[in-house]
Amino acid sequence: MMFLGEAAKALNGQLAGRDCLFSAVTTDSRTIAGGELFIALRGPHFDGHHFLPEIIGKGASGAVVEPGVEADLPLIEVTDTLAGLGELAAYWRKRFSIPIVAVTGSNGKTTVKEMVGAILGKAGPGLVAYGNLNNHIGLPLSLLRLRKGDTYAVVEMGMNHSGEIAHLALLAKPTVAVINNAAPAHLEGLGSVADVARAKAEIIEGLDSDGTVVINADDHFFGLWQEASGERRVISFGANPKADVYWEWDQSSRLRLHTPLGEDAFCFPLPGDHNAINAAAAAAAAITTGATLDSVVAGLKNSRFVTGRLERKRGVHGCEIWDDTYNANPDSLAAALQVISKREGEKILVLGDMRELGSASNQHHQEAGKAAKRAGVSRLYTLGTTSGEAAQAFGQGACHFSDIDELIEALRKSLSRSAVVLVKGSRGMKMERVVRAIDNAQGGD
Repeated sequence: MMFLGEAAKALNGQLAGRDCLFSAVTTDSRTIAGGELFIALRGPHFDGHHFLPEIIGKGASGAVVEPGVEADLPLIEVTDTLAGLGELAAYWRKRFSIPIVAVTGSNGKTTVKEMVGAILGKAGPGLVAYGNLNNHIGLPLSLLRLRKGDTYAVVEMGMNHSGEIAHLALLAKPTVAVINNAAPAHLEGLGSVADVARAKAEIIEGLDSDGTVVINADDHFFGLWQEASGERRVISFGANPKADVYWEWDQSSRLRLHTPLGEDAFCFPLPGDHNAINAAAAAAAAITTGATLDSVVAGLKNSRFVTGRLERKRGVHGCEIWDDTYNANPDSLAAALQVISKREGEKILVLGDMRELGSASNQHHQEAGKAAKRAGVSRLYTLGTTSGEAAQAFGQGACHFSDIDELIEALRKSLSRSAVVLVKGSRGMKMERVVRAIDNAQGGD
C-alpha cells in the first residue's frame, strides 16, 4: 500500500522506528493478519492504545498513536488519531482518478450504493463500501481500501448533525453526489426536515466544478438541492416524466426505466415503489459515469435484499416475515407498509420506537398507528416507550410491550401460515431479536 514514512509525512506526524511497507489500514485489532497499519482510536468505551501488545503479537507493521505512547513496533505519533484516519484517507484517495459515487439521503442509501456497485461492476473491478460504513470512521476506512486496478468506487455518507456530511465529502472528493431524499430522521440533532435537507446538501461541497449532482425530482427539497448545485451538472430522477431518469411499472409489473440512453423494461426483484425510486437513482448515477443501458439493466436485475432492509424470510408455521429492522423513520415505515399492504394474508406489524424524532415524536408515532390501520394491518405489537402512541392510535388489535420477551411470546402464539409479519424499529431497539425468534432459518421453531 505505502511506506510508514510516507504516511507519517501525509499526517504531519513523527515516525519512531523502522520505515517499512504496510498492506492495509485498520482500527480493529481483531482484524490484524500481519502487515497492517493500526490506527489507535480513542472512544467513550475503549482506547485503541490498550491493544498495542495484541497487534504486535499479530504482526502489524506499525501504529498511529497519540503522544506519550511507547511500544515495540514502529509508531507514527499524531495529535489526534481520529483526525489522522481522515487525513490519511484523503491523501490516499488523491491517487485515484476514477469515478467516485457518494450517496446520501434519509432512506435508501445502502440500497442505492449496492445497486450502483452492481451496475458498475459489469464493466470492471471497483470498490463498494462494506455495509453501512458511512460515518467519520467508516468512510475513511472504505477509501483506504482503494487499490490499483479499481475502475470506480461507491461510498455512502450518513449523519446526525449538520457539518458531518460536509466533512465526509471533503475527504472523499466524489465525482458524483447522489441525494436520494430527505425525511423525518435525526430531528433531535437537526430540528426539522428542512434542516435535514440542508445537511444532505453538504455532500455537494465535496464536488469540483465539473462534478455531477444526482437528485430526486419527486422530493419536496429538489429545488433547494438544485440551487445548492450551482453551475455543476444536475441529473434528476423520479416518477415524474420530466426527470432525466424516470420509472414506471408496466402492465406486466415489470420496472420500466426511461433514461437519456433509451428505455427498457425488466423483471426487478425488489418490491415497492421506494425500491423503484432507488433503482432510478442508481441508474442516473451510473449513467453519469459512463455506464451503458445494458449494464444498468443487468445490474438492477441482479439486485439483492440488503440485510435488515425489507428482507423477506420464512418464519415459524410458514408465516412470511419482512425484516426491516435496520432502522426506522416515518417515511421508511410508510414504504414498508405499502409493500405488505399488497401481500395476501393477515398483516401484522411489530414496531419498536422510532428514535431521534424530537418534539414531534409522539405525533409521528400516532400517525404510524393510523397508517398501519390504513394499510390493512389487523394486529399491531409495539415495543418501547413512544411506540405506545402508535398502539393507542391504532386501537383494537394493538398490544404494547415494554419487555421484548413478552412481545415475542405473544407474537409466536398468534402466528399462522397466512400471517405476513413486518418487523421494524430504530437501530437502538434491536428489533432483529424479534426476527430471530420467529425465523425458521435461525432456529425460531
